Amino acid sequence: MPGSPRLELHAPARLTLGLAVTARRGDGFHELHTIFAKLQLADVLTVRPANGFSLETESAPGLPGGDDGEAARELILRAAALFAGHADCPGAHFHLVRNVPAAAGLAGAASGAAAALLLLARLCPGGAEGLDLNVLAAELGSDVPFFLNEARAALGRGRGEKLSALELPERHVVLVHPGGAVAGWDAYAWLQNFSRRLPVERIVSALATDGEPRLQNALQSGVVLKLPVVRDAIMALRDLGLRGVLMSGSGPACFGLAGSSEEAEAAAAQLHDLHPDWWVHTDRIGGSG
Repeated sequence: MPGSPRLELHAPARLTLGLAVTARRGDGFHELHTIFAKLQLADVLTVRPANGFSLETESAPGLPGGDDGEAARELILRAAALFAGHADCPGAHFHLVRNVPAAAGLAGAASGAAAALLLLARLCPGGAEGLDLNVLAAELGSDVPFFLNEARAALGRGRGEKLSALELPERHVVLVHPGGAVAGWDAYAWLQNFSRRLPVERIVSALATDGEPRLQNALQSGVVLKLPVVRDAIMALRDLGLRGVLMSGSGPACFGLAGSSEEAEAAAAQLHDLHPDWWVHTDRIGGSG
Protein backbone atom coordinates (compact mmCIF):
# COMPACT_ATOMS: atom_id res chain seq x y z
CA MET A 1 0.00 0.00 0.00
CA PRO A 2 1.84 3.11 -1.19
CA GLY A 3 2.09 5.83 1.43
CA SER A 4 0.92 3.53 4.24
CA PRO A 5 2.60 3.95 7.64
CA ARG A 6 5.52 1.71 8.50
CA LEU A 7 6.17 1.10 12.19
CA GLU A 8 9.24 -0.49 13.74
CA LEU A 9 10.27 -1.94 17.10
CA HIS A 10 13.38 -3.64 18.40
CA ALA A 11 12.62 -6.99 20.06
CA PRO A 12 15.44 -7.52 22.59
CA ALA A 13 16.91 -10.87 23.57
CA ARG A 14 16.64 -11.93 27.19
CA LEU A 15 19.34 -13.29 29.47
CA THR A 16 18.32 -15.60 32.32
CA LEU A 17 20.49 -14.65 35.30
CA GLY A 18 19.14 -17.43 37.46
CA LEU A 19 16.47 -20.09 37.21
CA ALA A 20 15.05 -22.18 40.03
CA VAL A 21 12.45 -24.84 39.24
CA THR A 22 10.77 -25.46 42.58
CA ALA A 23 7.87 -27.81 41.74
CA ARG A 24 5.66 -29.27 39.05
CA ARG A 25 2.24 -27.66 38.96
CA GLY A 26 -1.13 -29.33 38.60
CA ASP A 27 -1.59 -27.70 35.18
CA GLY A 28 1.51 -29.47 33.84
CA PHE A 29 3.75 -26.40 33.98
CA HIS A 30 6.60 -25.87 36.43
CA GLU A 31 6.77 -23.38 39.28
CA LEU A 32 9.66 -21.01 38.57
CA HIS A 33 11.70 -18.42 40.43
CA THR A 34 13.86 -16.62 37.91
CA ILE A 35 15.68 -13.40 37.04
CA PHE A 36 15.31 -11.96 33.53
CA ALA A 37 17.44 -9.20 32.00
CA LYS A 38 17.08 -7.62 28.58
CA LEU A 39 20.10 -7.45 26.31
CA GLN A 40 21.01 -4.85 23.70
CA LEU A 41 20.97 -7.66 21.11
CA ALA A 42 17.61 -7.50 19.36
CA ASP A 43 15.62 -8.58 16.35
CA VAL A 44 13.97 -5.78 14.38
CA LEU A 45 10.28 -6.09 13.56
CA THR A 46 8.46 -3.72 11.21
CA VAL A 47 4.81 -3.66 10.20
CA ARG A 48 2.58 -1.92 7.68
CA PRO A 49 -1.15 -2.19 6.94
CA ALA A 50 -2.27 -5.01 4.66
CA ASN A 51 -5.25 -7.18 3.88
CA GLY A 52 -4.69 -10.25 6.02
CA PHE A 53 -1.58 -11.11 7.98
CA SER A 54 1.78 -12.11 6.50
CA LEU A 55 5.43 -12.20 7.51
CA GLU A 56 8.76 -12.24 5.73
CA THR A 57 12.12 -12.73 7.44
CA GLU A 58 15.81 -12.25 6.86
CA SER A 59 18.66 -13.37 9.09
CA ALA A 60 21.98 -11.80 10.03
CA PRO A 61 24.97 -13.58 8.44
CA GLY A 62 26.36 -16.45 10.50
CA LEU A 63 23.39 -16.56 12.87
CA PRO A 64 23.05 -19.99 14.56
CA GLY A 65 19.78 -21.60 15.52
CA GLY A 66 18.31 -25.01 14.95
CA ASP A 67 14.89 -23.97 13.66
CA ASP A 68 16.01 -21.06 11.45
CA GLY A 69 13.59 -18.77 13.29
CA GLU A 70 10.49 -20.88 12.57
CA ALA A 71 9.34 -20.55 16.20
CA ALA A 72 9.58 -16.75 15.97
CA ARG A 73 7.60 -16.68 12.71
CA GLU A 74 4.87 -18.91 14.10
CA LEU A 75 4.53 -16.98 17.36
CA ILE A 76 4.41 -13.58 15.65
CA LEU A 77 1.61 -14.76 13.37
CA ARG A 78 -0.17 -16.34 16.36
CA ALA A 79 0.09 -12.99 18.14
CA ALA A 80 -1.42 -11.26 15.12
CA ALA A 81 -4.30 -13.74 14.90
CA LEU A 82 -4.97 -13.43 18.64
CA PHE A 83 -4.95 -9.63 18.44
CA ALA A 84 -7.30 -9.65 15.45
CA GLY A 85 -9.65 -11.92 17.36
CA HIS A 86 -10.08 -9.23 20.01
CA ALA A 87 -9.70 -6.00 18.03
CA ASP A 88 -10.75 -4.48 14.71
CA CYS A 89 -7.59 -4.90 12.62
CA PRO A 90 -7.97 -5.98 8.97
CA GLY A 91 -4.39 -7.12 8.57
CA ALA A 92 -0.70 -6.32 8.61
CA HIS A 93 2.48 -7.30 6.83
CA PHE A 94 5.46 -7.94 9.12
CA HIS A 95 9.12 -7.94 8.25
CA LEU A 96 11.49 -9.55 10.75
CA VAL A 97 15.26 -9.05 10.72
CA ARG A 98 16.70 -11.81 12.89
CA ASN A 99 19.78 -11.06 14.99
CA VAL A 100 18.96 -13.32 17.95
CA PRO A 101 19.85 -17.03 17.66
CA ALA A 102 16.80 -19.29 17.59
CA ALA A 103 16.14 -22.07 20.13
CA ALA A 104 19.05 -20.75 22.19
CA GLY A 105 17.52 -19.82 25.56
CA LEU A 106 17.43 -16.11 24.68
CA ALA A 107 13.64 -15.84 24.19
CA GLY A 108 13.81 -14.32 20.71
CA ALA A 109 10.44 -15.78 19.67
CA ALA A 110 8.66 -14.47 22.78
CA SER A 111 10.17 -11.03 22.30
CA GLY A 112 9.02 -10.94 18.69
CA ALA A 113 5.48 -11.87 19.71
CA ALA A 114 5.38 -9.06 22.28
CA ALA A 115 6.70 -6.61 19.67
CA ALA A 116 3.97 -7.74 17.27
CA LEU A 117 1.27 -6.99 19.86
CA LEU A 118 2.72 -3.55 20.58
CA LEU A 119 3.01 -2.70 16.89
CA LEU A 120 -0.54 -3.82 16.12
CA ALA A 121 -1.85 -1.72 19.00
CA ARG A 122 -0.21 1.30 17.34
CA LEU A 123 -1.27 0.31 13.84
CA CYS A 124 -4.92 -0.23 14.81
CA PRO A 125 -5.37 2.08 17.81
CA GLY A 126 -9.15 2.33 17.52
CA GLY A 127 -9.69 -1.41 17.55
CA ALA A 128 -7.22 -1.91 20.41
CA GLU A 129 -8.83 0.59 22.76
CA GLY A 130 -9.43 -1.01 26.15
CA LEU A 131 -7.58 -4.19 25.15
CA ASP A 132 -5.25 -5.64 27.81
CA LEU A 133 -2.15 -6.75 25.93
CA ASN A 134 -0.80 -8.50 29.02
CA VAL A 135 -3.71 -10.94 28.93
CA LEU A 136 -2.99 -11.72 25.28
CA ALA A 137 0.73 -12.04 25.98
CA ALA A 138 0.16 -14.58 28.77
CA GLU A 139 -2.03 -16.60 26.42
CA LEU A 140 0.79 -16.72 23.87
CA GLY A 141 3.34 -18.00 26.38
CA SER A 142 4.87 -17.51 29.81
CA ASP A 143 7.92 -15.75 28.34
CA VAL A 144 5.96 -13.09 26.44
CA PRO A 145 4.68 -10.68 29.16
CA PHE A 146 8.20 -9.63 30.24
CA PHE A 147 8.77 -7.93 26.89
CA LEU A 148 5.67 -5.75 27.04
CA ASN A 149 7.01 -3.46 29.78
CA GLU A 150 9.98 -1.12 29.81
CA ALA A 151 11.76 -2.69 32.79
CA ARG A 152 15.28 -3.79 31.89
CA ALA A 153 15.13 -6.67 34.40
CA ALA A 154 12.53 -8.51 36.45
CA LEU A 155 11.97 -11.29 38.94
CA GLY A 156 9.64 -13.91 37.47
CA ARG A 157 7.44 -16.25 39.49
CA GLY A 158 4.64 -18.69 38.74
CA ARG A 159 5.27 -19.94 35.19
CA GLY A 160 7.52 -16.89 34.77
CA GLU A 161 4.63 -14.58 33.89
CA LYS A 162 4.25 -13.01 37.37
CA LEU A 163 6.77 -10.20 37.18
CA SER A 164 8.32 -7.70 39.58
CA ALA A 165 10.71 -5.11 38.15
CA LEU A 166 14.33 -5.30 39.35
CA GLU A 167 17.05 -2.67 39.27
CA LEU A 168 20.32 -4.27 38.22
CA PRO A 169 23.73 -2.63 37.99
CA GLU A 170 25.18 -2.40 34.51
CA ARG A 171 27.34 -5.42 33.67
CA HIS A 172 29.14 -6.38 30.50
CA VAL A 173 28.59 -9.93 29.27
CA VAL A 174 30.09 -12.33 26.77
CA LEU A 175 27.58 -14.60 25.04
CA VAL A 176 28.49 -17.79 23.25
CA HIS A 177 26.40 -20.21 21.22
CA PRO A 178 28.43 -23.41 20.73
CA GLY A 179 26.00 -25.02 18.29
CA GLY A 180 22.91 -27.17 18.51
CA ALA A 181 19.41 -26.23 19.57
CA VAL A 182 17.24 -26.97 22.59
CA ALA A 183 13.45 -26.78 22.67
CA GLY A 184 12.15 -25.42 25.95
CA TRP A 185 9.90 -28.43 26.58
CA ASP A 186 12.89 -30.75 26.12
CA ALA A 187 14.96 -28.83 28.65
CA TYR A 188 12.19 -29.21 31.25
CA ALA A 189 11.76 -32.90 30.37
CA TRP A 190 15.48 -33.37 31.07
CA LEU A 191 15.27 -31.63 34.47
CA GLN A 192 17.37 -33.54 37.01
CA ASN A 193 16.14 -32.07 40.31
CA PHE A 194 13.88 -29.40 41.73
CA SER A 195 15.68 -26.50 43.40
CA ARG A 196 15.25 -23.85 46.09
CA ARG A 197 14.16 -20.30 45.33
CA LEU A 198 16.88 -17.93 44.18
CA PRO A 199 18.67 -15.72 46.75
CA VAL A 200 17.65 -12.64 44.76
CA GLU A 201 19.02 -9.94 47.07
CA ARG A 202 22.37 -11.70 47.31
CA ILE A 203 22.57 -12.08 43.52
CA VAL A 204 21.73 -8.41 42.89
CA SER A 205 24.28 -7.30 45.50
CA ALA A 206 26.97 -9.53 43.99
CA LEU A 207 26.31 -8.12 40.53
CA ALA A 208 27.29 -4.69 41.87
CA THR A 209 30.81 -5.98 42.55
CA ASP A 210 33.41 -7.67 40.37
CA GLY A 211 33.17 -10.85 42.42
CA GLU A 212 31.56 -14.20 41.74
CA PRO A 213 27.74 -13.93 41.91
CA ARG A 214 27.20 -17.74 42.07
CA LEU A 215 24.35 -17.90 39.60
CA GLN A 216 22.36 -21.10 39.11
CA ASN A 217 20.15 -22.61 36.42
CA ALA A 218 18.18 -25.73 37.35
CA LEU A 219 17.95 -26.77 33.68
CA GLN A 220 21.68 -26.67 33.01
CA SER A 221 22.72 -30.11 34.28
CA GLY A 222 20.07 -31.91 32.24
CA VAL A 223 20.90 -30.02 29.05
CA VAL A 224 24.63 -30.65 29.52
CA LEU A 225 23.97 -34.41 29.68
CA LYS A 226 22.12 -34.29 26.37
CA LEU A 227 24.28 -31.65 24.66
CA PRO A 228 27.87 -31.90 25.96
CA VAL A 229 29.02 -28.93 23.86
CA VAL A 230 27.24 -26.73 26.42
CA ARG A 231 29.75 -27.93 29.03
CA ASP A 232 32.55 -27.01 26.61
CA ALA A 233 31.14 -23.47 26.31
CA ILE A 234 30.84 -23.11 30.09
CA MET A 235 34.41 -24.28 30.64
CA ALA A 236 35.74 -21.99 27.90
CA LEU A 237 34.08 -18.96 29.49
CA ARG A 238 35.41 -19.89 32.94
CA ASP A 239 38.92 -20.46 31.58
CA LEU A 240 38.92 -16.86 30.36
CA GLY A 241 38.28 -15.63 33.92
CA LEU A 242 34.69 -14.53 33.38
CA ARG A 243 32.38 -14.59 36.39
CA GLY A 244 28.87 -15.95 36.94
CA VAL A 245 29.19 -18.33 33.98
CA LEU A 246 25.84 -19.93 33.26
CA MET A 247 23.64 -21.38 30.56
CA SER A 248 20.84 -18.94 29.71
CA GLY A 249 17.32 -20.33 30.05
CA SER A 250 16.93 -23.64 28.24
CA GLY A 251 20.22 -23.13 26.37
CA PRO A 252 22.41 -23.84 24.56
CA ALA A 253 23.58 -20.20 24.69
CA CYS A 254 25.84 -19.49 27.69
CA PHE A 255 27.32 -16.32 29.13
CA GLY A 256 29.91 -14.91 31.50
CA LEU A 257 30.23 -11.55 33.20
CA ALA A 258 33.19 -9.26 32.53
CA GLY A 259 34.50 -6.40 34.65
CA SER A 260 34.52 -3.94 31.74
CA SER A 261 33.71 -3.61 28.06
CA GLU A 262 37.43 -3.98 27.30
CA GLU A 263 37.60 -7.25 29.23
CA ALA A 264 34.49 -8.51 27.44
CA GLU A 265 35.90 -7.66 24.00
CA ALA A 266 39.24 -9.29 24.81
CA ALA A 267 37.52 -12.47 26.01
CA ALA A 268 35.31 -12.55 22.92
CA ALA A 269 38.35 -12.20 20.65
CA GLN A 270 40.04 -15.14 22.38
CA LEU A 271 36.90 -17.25 22.03
CA HIS A 272 36.76 -16.41 18.31
CA ASP A 273 40.35 -17.61 17.94
CA LEU A 274 39.87 -20.77 20.02
CA HIS A 275 36.46 -21.72 18.61
CA PRO A 276 35.94 -20.08 15.21
CA ASP A 277 32.77 -22.12 14.61
CA TRP A 278 31.03 -20.71 17.71
CA TRP A 279 28.81 -17.62 17.64
CA VAL A 280 30.25 -15.07 20.08
CA HIS A 281 28.74 -11.73 21.05
CA THR A 282 29.46 -9.02 23.65
CA ASP A 283 26.61 -7.14 25.26
CA ARG A 284 25.48 -5.50 28.49
CA ILE A 285 22.64 -5.81 30.97
CA GLY A 286 21.22 -3.59 33.70
CA GLY A 287 21.69 0.14 34.00
CA SER A 288 19.19 2.64 32.67
CA GLY A 289 18.72 1.29 29.16
